[in-house]
Amino acid sequence: MQQRTASSGGSSTFTISTNQQHGNVDGAIRIGFGKHNGKTFEEVAGYRTKSAPAASTCQNAASDGKTYNFRMEIGSNGSLKLTTGDWLPRELWRALSFETPLLRPVDNNPGEYVVNEALMPNTSRAKIIDKVIAEAKKLPGVAVVEPIPQFVLSVLSSNPTPTETIPIPEAIDAIQPPLKPYQRAGVEFALQRRGRCLLGDEMGLGKTLQALAVALAYRTEWPVLVICPPSLKFVWKDQILEWLKGHVRGDHIQVIMKGKDTIQSDAKFVIVGYPLMNNPKFQTRPNGSNFQVVICDECHAIKDSKAQRTKAVIPVIQRANRAILISGTPALNRAAELYNILYCLLKDFPSESKFHNRYCIKEQQHIGKGRVVNKWVGAKNKEELYSLLTSTIMIRRLKKDVLKELPEKNRIKVPLDITDSKAQKVLAEVQQAQKTMRELSKESLMNGSGQRSEGFLEVWRKTGEAKIGAVKDYLDYLLDNDCKMLVFAHHRSMLDKLEEKVDGILQVKGSSAGKNYGLIRIDGQTPQTKRPELVKKFQEDEDIRVAVLSITACSEGLTLTAASVVVFAELYWVPGTIEQAEARVHRIGQTKSCVDIHYLIARGSPDEAVYACLKRKKEDTSAILNGEVETLKAHDSPVRFGGAKRMRPITDLYEAAEAAVEEVSETIPPAAKRSAASIDG
Repeated sequence: MQQRTASSGGSSTFTISTNQQHGNVDGAIRIGFGKHNGKTFEEVAGYRTKSAPAASTCQNAASDGKTYNFRMEIGSNGSLKLTTGDWLPRELWRALSFETPLLRPVDNNPGEYVVNEALMPNTSRAKIIDKVIAEAKKLPGVAVVEPIPQFVLSVLSSNPTPTETIPIPEAIDAIQPPLKPYQRAGVEFALQRRGRCLLGDEMGLGKTLQALAVALAYRTEWPVLVICPPSLKFVWKDQILEWLKGHVRGDHIQVIMKGKDTIQSDAKFVIVGYPLMNNPKFQTRPNGSNFQVVICDECHAIKDSKAQRTKAVIPVIQRANRAILISGTPALNRAAELYNILYCLLKDFPSESKFHNRYCIKEQQHIGKGRVVNKWVGAKNKEELYSLLTSTIMIRRLKKDVLKELPEKNRIKVPLDITDSKAQKVLAEVQQAQKTMRELSKESLMNGSGQRSEGFLEVWRKTGEAKIGAVKDYLDYLLDNDCKMLVFAHHRSMLDKLEEKVDGILQVKGSSAGKNYGLIRIDGQTPQTKRPELVKKFQEDEDIRVAVLSITACSEGLTLTAASVVVFAELYWVPGTIEQAEARVHRIGQTKSCVDIHYLIARGSPDEAVYACLKRKKEDTSAILNGEVETLKAHDSPVRFGGAKRMRPITDLYEAAEAAVEEVSETIPPAAKRSAASIDG
């Protein structure tokens, strides 16, 4: 019996039912056909599509002297795999699939084989890998089989997945309202690992509560050191008082505000912002002993090994008995950002260079005068890195899996036509800046001074100014509906203009409705002590319709579930930051039936390059954190804003902008950081 199904994109899938057994493969065997150089290779004798070459062509492909490279890796489910990125000739594919008992082909993925470890019981993985490599190298055409590095096997063997069940202490069961089932599972995961783990749940699932519950389980080892972004210090204090009432009073919680403060001897919780962790007196208890319970919130803040905060925080975590690291976006951009988290929590973790070589892509950057520096970008061996994380330190759940009552995100890509007459002058400046960037993009002028990055930042800022009129029109349209919304931007100048425009819209609409509509604004200059008051006002006052927010200053720690609409007037090149911002509304407490997220993108502008960059990075980070490739999944809006008259396009800006986005997103030179700090909201 034979059954054939076809799929789009020039590939077909055959299902062959057979009673024969080939090695360890039996039953339904799924075989994929794919195109290479415009030709479809016949992968099983006797079955071919109309465009398949004759059998003699396949024979030639097997005997033309070409060799194929393979590598061993660990799959997302922890299994050993043999993989290749090459298209294989029929003979080699058949030999690997049916004539090598240790290998089992992966459905619908030619060139990928799972190792049947059950055939070698009581054998170490290192020996199994050696056996697979030896068997593969016997086959004609197999040139190189890259083994799994010893450090990967060593880390997994020295940090085995715990199997014992640790009972939940009664004190945790007494927390009211009680933990949700998935939150209990998170606490159990942490207790199994003796209180050293990464809580990597998607934003809005209650990681703070889980961390406090874990800390409560180790109450005899208090005081607890909480390290967090400065803007979240009072959020943490409020959460501790809410969830641990009966165990902690207000005077037991000390929030460190400045370097002159000293830690109180009777404090049960000490809350310190990342910048103040550079001060040695906040790295230990008053008596000089180490903190034994440490919570590190938004731990992606220690991604840069050269940063002073990272150098200060890592030893504190390593010396603690219990270390609960928290981040909904452990890797904001690329795999390299995970190294310090793993290094903090795992014993005998390898050097940073070994990690980079295994899981990152090396990119050479010419910086002038014949000098070349290496940048570690993107991700590779993604399944293995995901397996390494989840089998040792990380538990991660997604809202779509554990909170079925939450609405799905509806992302909308809104094209803007820029037609405002004043914007013509701004765009002329943008185009002049683009010409400068194009010159600086030549290798001969890449002197490492950060000029190109600064040039892009200026182009980016001016693009925001140029599109403010179209953004205002779109917000006016949205506010015709009875809804609350968050409006995000990055640059202070854009935030200022948004506040002015939105306030004008609300005054007009409020006057018509007999209401006193208003807004709140939170950015990097908003005092930490004032933020909770503004959040409360937005959440409780129905006439406060809009929150104007800085992407970087407000992407963490704020709950603004009174809104169900999010608008990005400007984009940001880091997908993790964008998702953190979205999660201000898409989290526990959201009662609306739909959450709409609008990306406002000016046609032919750097917005398009930033959006493309976001999509690429999202695919990488989702693969290593979630075990599967995901995209932003935004659909195009059928509505265009900005007027019928089209401004002359600035599509020539796109090429330089896209290249600059990648450079800026990975590392901004100090000079550019100073420039950005002066205009960032």
